[in-house]
Amino acid sequence: MELMIFRPKDFALHYSCNYTVPASLLGDHRILASFYALTAFLLITIYVPCLHAIIKSDYIQQSCYKIMFFIGLLDIPGLVLSGITSGIFGYFNLGFCNAPKLFYFLGCFAEFTWNAQTCSSILLAINRCMVMTTRNTADNIFGGRKTWFTLIFPLMYGTFAFFFTQPVIFSPVLMTWLFNPHFGIQNDSYFNAVFYQVLLICSSTTSLGILYVVMQFIAFPTEVYFLAQFLWITYTGIPPIIYLTMNKYIRMRVFSIIRKESPSISPFVPSTAGSTGTKI
Repeated sequence: MELMIFRPKDFALHYSCNYTVPASLLGDHRILASFYALTAFLLITIYVPCLHAIIKSDYIQQSCYKIMFFIGLLDIPGLVLSGITSGIFGYFNLGFCNAPKLFYFLGCFAEFTWNAQTCSSILLAINRCMVMTTRNTADNIFGGRKTWFTLIFPLMYGTFAFFFTQPVIFSPVLMTWLFNPHFGIQNDSYFNAVFYQVLLICSSTTSLGILYVVMQFIAFPTEVYFLAQFLWITYTGIPPIIYLTMNKYIRMRVFSIIRKESPSISPFVPSTAGSTGTKI
């Protein structure tokens, strides 16, 4: 949110709408949109009586029910956003460029509800673990009205997310909320190519690390250890293979070095907005 409020020029740069969405991309999502909205509405009608029952009963004196009630207060607007709002936007094919500031604000609010709710869920888990293991400590932290004070932390975390994290924004093309409002509309071939390269490099390193950890505790046939050592060698040297097979610029650059020629292709230079640029 701070980007839109305090840095409007950067906001306009990163969230420009200098394009039109082809009608072929939008499609007819009225049935899916209605399903989103109806599902959220039904869940809200169930949720509200449950919250009323909690607040009006003696259960609210227990710390866990205080936290559960607070989570419910976050879930209700979360359902309105994720279900009803998404349904309305999807039904009428409304996207970010129809109302940029509204969509941006709703995305920030979605970040608030999501992060505050997840933080509250962690707090609830901590509460239950402490009550079951260290009752005295749990009473010192969550006893009486102290529980309400502990909920300041989820509120602070959610507020931080509201102001300082990149918000999710609804896309009528993909019928979901994404960090990039132009995803699926503008050409992202460069970013997809880079993502696949990074994915292969990171996944190979991770899988090898898992294998070596498992080998410390489980006995395998000797051939498995030989294979693990060979994989270590190949995984360490696999990045250049990925570059040469999946990165056109690096491949052409390497060939030009070998041939002692000037490269005839320019690297992709993404724009500041991160959605357009000179393609490889």
